[in-house]
Amino acid sequence: MNKSTLLTIPNLITYTRLILLILSIYSTLPYFILFYTTSSLLDILDGYVARYLNQQTILGSCLDMITDRLSTPIICYRIIFNDSTYIYNLFNNKPNLNHLDHLPNLNHLDHLPNIDQLTYLPFISLYTLIDLLSHFLHFNLSLIKSQNHKINTNRILQFYYNKTVLVCVCFGSELFFICLCLNLKMFYKFFYGFVIVKMFFNFVQGFEGLCGLSCVKKGGE
Repeated sequence: MNKSTLLTIPNLITYTRLILLILSIYSTLPYFILFYTTSSLLDILDGYVARYLNQQTILGSCLDMITDRLSTPIICYRIIFNDSTYIYNLFNNKPNLNHLDHLPNLNHLDHLPNIDQLTYLPFISLYTLIDLLSHFLHFNLSLIKSQNHKINTNRILQFYYNKTVLVCVCFGSELFFICLCLNLKMFYKFFYGFVIVKMFFNFVQGFEGLCGLSCVKKGGE
């Protein structure tokens, strides 16, 4: 065990992000948004600190990538959880919330969704699938090649990993999920385009990783 690598400042920031995500799971909506948003903002900070202090490590890259991938299912779960009362009533024809008193945790729901919000649930599932699969393939290919996963010869991915483009696309995507979670219809419809763009880049990532891994022989040769 290398304590100096485990306890680099960028890794400590990532550990903080993980703690905030865990806290968000057990929090009411206002605190969930606070913890989740803080964790997302720290994602920008840890990369900057790693480069500034020259503390870029494989462990740090793994932790950062895994934390990013965990963030998406957590906020998607929260959106679905907020919709659970509505869905329960929809399938049981019980519009009166008094009928739900026997169900655990449902009394803690912060708001009820509208039908328009529910239409995004299949899209959220597809986004999560593409996000997880593409990053898993692309990141593993980078580990085998022993290079940073953001170093790429693919022109589309080179454009995506431009610092300004990457921050804008990722930030806009996060705002979509946060606004959807808060049921801010006007705002999440505006940021919806950022998610579509990110899905496109993720698809290219996954395809690039799939093609690259298909050329790797057993043992990473």
